[in-house]
Amino acid sequence: MTPKDKAKDLLLFHLHAIPDYLIQDNEEATELARVHAVLTVDLIIDEVIDLQEKNEGVYGIIELFERHIYWEEVKQELEKL
Repeated sequence: MTPKDKAKDLLLFHLHAIPDYLIQDNEEATELARVHAVLTVDLIIDEVIDLQEKNEGVYGIIELFERHIYWEEVKQELEKL
């Protein structure tokens, strides 16, 4: 899945989780969902960084670097939405 597709999926996931009573309009809902999705991606990036630093043999260093880049790209795509 491309970073752009993943960003859209995460945005929709978080958008559907927002109760109707918390929002005034679609723009506000989208912004709230985007902020939550970015926070989610930040948590994933932190985990990847921790694994890179520990290098416990779970993944190779190249695969971890690629995952880190992927999630950074997802975050960039979220920020464009």
